[in-house]
Amino acid sequence: MYDNIPSIAKENVKVHFDAAARQLSWLYNDLDSYDGINYKNRYNKELRFDSVLQAFYVFEISQTTGNTPWVAGFMPTQVFNKLTYNEAVLVNGVQVQANAVNVSIGSEARSRGVSQTKYLVWQYDGSTYDISFSAYVDAGFEDWGSIDAEAYLITGYELFQDSQRKKGINYLTMHFQRTEQELLDVGGTLTPDNPSQCWVQAQWEFADSEAAMKYGTEFQAYRLKSLHYPTTAGAFDYGLSVVTTKSKLRGHGRSLSLKLRSAAGYDCYILGWGMDVDGQTKV
Repeated sequence: MYDNIPSIAKENVKVHFDAAARQLSWLYNDLDSYDGINYKNRYNKELRFDSVLQAFYVFEISQTTGNTPWVAGFMPTQVFNKLTYNEAVLVNGVQVQANAVNVSIGSEARSRGVSQTKYLVWQYDGSTYDISFSAYVDAGFEDWGSIDAEAYLITGYELFQDSQRKKGINYLTMHFQRTEQELLDVGGTLTPDNPSQCWVQAQWEFADSEAAMKYGTEFQAYRLKSLHYPTTAGAFDYGLSVVTTKSKLRGHGRSLSLKLRSAAGYDCYILGWGMDVDGQTKV
């Protein structure tokens, strides 16, 4: 992936380290039209290294039709904020006054802010530049409020400590953070306010495309049980903060990789998973 980034894009990256989140990020532009001269500070990709997860991942920042906004650089926020407050002056528990006005002393304190990297954004309509700020916070999981930002995760190849024997998975058990908080009455239909979906696909035998015919059929792993599903509008009283599901994972092979992806307009908060594995006795 790194080798496929054009050299002109590598020469004009912007770099930022978020000390609180322990993440190192690079902004770059890998479009064929990018020459590093015209609109030099115009970026459509962010490569991030998470030192906690020990993983690299890429954000793709979509462009709208017409006068699309562009990310121009990082805008790091402060880890700590300085707060100023007034502390009343008391003598033996009695408020001190001067000319019938309560006496107080101004004090300063440090509080932890919301540690989040934001971005400088510009937009050009042909005559005027508009400058603003942005962050990955859209509740609908869309870029610029209109383009779905699909998220996906592909795991490394799992050999289960044996690269010779073929294995099969009886069941895949997945755990999700429940995201639904309110049940809304929309035209007489009860609808959760922030639903989740997680589509899962098995990729066997070191396959990297469907040509090997080792990709399984995608299935929906985030499933709420009707036993706990509330029946009246209001707070989503499901009774469980973690949604756990068990699914049959079809196919077999010497290795297994999982692809997990979100769906447009849906949340997806994966906590973890476990597998029940069987292996062949013969090599």
